[in-house]
Amino acid sequence: MNCTIPNTHKRLFEAHRLWHQSLENYFDPEGFRVNINATIQALRNLTFALQAEKEKIKDFDSWYPFWQSRMKNDQIMKWLNEARVQIVHQRDLETQSQANVLIHSYFNLMEYKFTVPPLLPSEIIARRAKILIKEKVDIPEHQLKECVAVVERRWVAEDLPDWEILDALSYGFNFVKDIVRDAHKQSGNEYFECPLHDSLHSLTYDDITGHYSCMKVSTTFRTQNIVLGNFQERTFETHPVKMTDEMILAAKKRYSPKTFMQLPVNSSPEPFIFADSLNQTALQVLKKDKYHQWIQFIRIPGKGWELHSVLPEDKSDKFLIMKELAQYVKETEADCIIDINEAWISGDLDAIKSGTPVSETKDKEEALWISVITSDGKSRNYTTKFQRGYFGNIKFSETQISEGNPGYYLKPILEVWQDRNESKSK
Repeated sequence: MNCTIPNTHKRLFEAHRLWHQSLENYFDPEGFRVNINATIQALRNLTFALQAEKEKIKDFDSWYPFWQSRMKNDQIMKWLNEARVQIVHQRDLETQSQANVLIHSYFNLMEYKFTVPPLLPSEIIARRAKILIKEKVDIPEHQLKECVAVVERRWVAEDLPDWEILDALSYGFNFVKDIVRDAHKQSGNEYFECPLHDSLHSLTYDDITGHYSCMKVSTTFRTQNIVLGNFQERTFETHPVKMTDEMILAAKKRYSPKTFMQLPVNSSPEPFIFADSLNQTALQVLKKDKYHQWIQFIRIPGKGWELHSVLPEDKSDKFLIMKELAQYVKETEADCIIDINEAWISGDLDAIKSGTPVSETKDKEEALWISVITSDGKSRNYTTKFQRGYFGNIKFSETQISEGNPGYYLKPILEVWQDRNESKSK
């Protein structure tokens, strides 16, 4: 069986390839301009190719007006048509490079939007944002330099300011792809059975019959994290740790089998009962290893508990970690997190406010800290102070348990749940 509209189908492949070339040239203004212009023309030329092959489509003159009406009434398709006319008959598409900058610690402090030269380094943008926040927010320099500027670069068209250009073209591509699919059906063929195949990269059944997943550009691609202390880019990603039988067996051999519990990956025990057991396990690990790594147990409905492990180097890393975890909680619709961490605690608030790290205050104490928070607003903290002997032996004080008052560093996750609950109540 041959493709009934081969020229139209090939125009779709061409637009797909040009879109990817635009993505590859995102940070090359000239390369981006050339490929964006070509992608726009390819998308609109597809409809011309379709009309040239109309004799192969049954009842074309009664079928096609439906799609013409949809295109005329669709914001993006209307813009694509006008942009093509401009490119062919007048001048290049007028584009701007925008930068959205969010400055955050555990909290979002301030957000800015700039129109910037295409090649302006993100470091310069972050420096400009730091100057602005110092003018508007009373924050000590020692705290500000630990904060992170999230710089997101975006290309936008002057006459479509609310859309990032690649997102608009992705929308346009999937729109015309639906036309091509329907045209195959109208001509008596199923689109996914067509012998013509896109050779750019492999596609799934869902891609072929739905929307191409490759054309969903994450903001991460356009984003850089700049630490305001040295204006260097910092990256940090969190991933779940897959617990194997071998890992669990090794842990039981190293620590006391009586206190080490197998991780309930495929079940969802009540969070506070689970936290009680985890507190005993964590104390055993700390006593044996003389330290406890920062870890989180995240409960995902229908899946159970996941273990996450992170290794921050400084405060800026911690800010990034909590943003990453909050995003993960949002994407997975997680409903509980148990955070386990070693921490310094101090009551010398004046010293801390003046910039002295908690670990350098006179009354500092070490503690194992476990915090449990749930999406329905429940929380509990476990605080166990400890002292280290001359030979590294650890002596624990009695664990103090308090209800409510979750750690302020967990605010990014609490904000995700607050937004979720507000959306459900509407």
